[in-house]
Amino acid sequence: MTLMCRFVALLPDDTPFGALVESHRETCLRCQADAARDRGVAREVHTLGTETVRAPSAMQGRVMSRLGAQDAFDPRRPLVIRLVVRHAAAVLAATATVAAVLAGLLKRRTPVA
Repeated sequence: MTLMCRFVALLPDDTPFGALVESHRETCLRCQADAARDRGVAREVHTLGTETVRAPSAMQGRVMSRLGAQDAFDPRRPLVIRLVVRHAAAVLAATATVAAVLAGLLKRRTPVA
């Protein structure tokens, strides 16, 4: 694969280098074959639609064992906990900031005896 082929493969179709990409794809047989393969895969995926294929039963055990110590009913649970902790920390920091500002304002307005 040439350097130009790699460069063209990385660029989306609507890039500012569109003319350069198109001229290369028109002349390069390898890039034409890649584009044809991509179109074929996209067509096959489109024909699947909403069809659901069940995984083999042995695969479920393998996947769950490789996930490690997670809740088998919801493997996203550790991610959810991390998100909650992250947002809770942000809320705590914002609350502390608001409390500090209010304390400063109240201290200014309270007359000293």
